[in-house]
Amino acid sequence: MNLRTIVAAIAGAIVMFLLGFLFFAVLLESFFKEHMAQHSGLMAEPPRFVFIFLWNFVLCWLLAFIFDSWASIKTLAAGAKGGAMFFGAITLGVQFSNYAFMNMYKGDPWLPMLVDVVVVAVMGAITGGIIALILGKMSKG
Repeated sequence: MNLRTIVAAIAGAIVMFLLGFLFFAVLLESFFKEHMAQHSGLMAEPPRFVFIFLWNFVLCWLLAFIFDSWASIKTLAAGAKGGAMFFGAITLGVQFSNYAFMNMYKGDPWLPMLVDVVVVAVMGAITGGIIALILGKMSKG
């Protein structure tokens, strides 16, 4: 692990956090509320934002480490592709796990699960592109 990995991970976590707010708290909040089952006390009100950021940081650090140490991904296009695949796959796995163990959705769960995976993959593409750009810029210096 090196400084560029940490810097890229912090930048990625900030981007992911802001995109998550934009997509899930602003644009899609009513969609997900409409499809989520209501269980008293399930949702933290307000959300624990520090832990949301830490979740984003851990995933972005892992992605930056993979890009920098194993995959040599340092361009916007390659980072966007890798980020979409990484975040999309993790989100799909989390959705399958949630569906296996919890009653989170009203009625048919497939639409909100699909929307979540697609939105997070788009967020991952943007974030992965930024992480790769930072790694590329810091590698040249």
